Formats: sequence, structure tokens, C-alpha cells
Amino acid sequence: MTRTSAPDAAVRAALTENSPRILAYFLHRVPSREDAADLTNETLLQAWKSRRRMPTAPDEARLWLYGVARNIQRHHWRGIRTRDELTKRLAETLDDPLTPGADAGLDVRRAVDALPTAQAELIRLVHWDDLTLEDAAQLLRIPSSTARSRYARAKVLLREALCDPPAARSAGTESVWPPVAAARAQGLGA
Repeated sequence: MTRTSAPDAAVRAALTENSPRILAYFLHRVPSREDAADLTNETLLQAWKSRRRMPTAPDEARLWLYGVARNIQRHHWRGIRTRDELTKRLAETLDDPLTPGADAGLDVRRAVDALPTAQAELIRLVHWDDLTLEDAAQLLRIPSSTARSRYARAKVLLREALCDPPAARSAGTESVWPPVAAARAQGLGA
């Protein structure tokens, strides 16, 4: 194969001439016409990006395009296998009786959602996204000292919210977390 770079006009001509062949290649190898069309587009895009490596001779260019298509197809099947494996693992996790249900931790989520926005985001970053307090401060672009004080205040509000007196919960009041609402009203939850 000659590896001299084809001019852009020659590359366009080779892609235009061979695109029906590439589409047919995929139609014989993937289950849906939509996937075949998508893979054809990916192949033509990749070929255009790599056009400097496309041979100038038409037959060699056609074979080179089939090679690009073959690589795109392998990547496609590898992606499907990976997706299927991840889906299987997720299904097994969801079937695990030790996995908490959708309502597990609902009180905590509601309490965090009731916090002032800046405190809630800090709590989520530290406890749900496993960032250190310093990393969360850096991500939020606030000084570490500000993060520490917001975090301390958020913990107090969460503790108060989650340790409501049993009488208030059994009374069925809509105001589930008065300490958080009171803090907002007093301007303490910035």
C-alpha cells in the first residue's frame, strides 16, 4: 500500500464512493439499520480525521476504509459487552437484599435538601461523593476555614433535624425540620 497523503478532494471522493460499501459492511454485521448508519458515520468521520494516512490509490483507499470500519466495529462490540456486563452487575446489586431500598435514608436526604444550598452541597460532596473537606472547599472555591464553619453548622442543623422529638413526628406536622427553617429565618445558614 502506498501511504502518500491524498489531497482533500481525493479523500472526499473516496469517502463518497465507498460510503455505500461501508454501510453494507455494517448492515451485514450489526442487528439494526440505525446502528449500521451510526457506525458508517463514525467510520467516515474517523477516516476524515485520519485522511493524511489514507492511500492515494482508489483500491488501496477502499481497503484502508474497510480497515477503519473493522476497528470501529470492534470498538462497538467491545462497548456493547462492557455495557452488558455493567448492566448485569447493576441488576445483581439491585437484587441484593442488603442494598437499601428507594426510601432508605429518605429522612437524611430530606434533611440535607432542607439545608441552605451552600451547606447542603458541602455535605453532599463530603459524605456522598467522598471528597475531603479541603477538596470540597477547593471545588467550591471557598476558603477551607469557611468550609469548616459551614460544615460544622450543617452538622448541627442535621443533628437537630434528624433528632426531632418523637412527639413532633407522631403529631404528623408538615414542618418536619423546624431547626433548619428557623436557622434560615435567622440568616444562620449561609
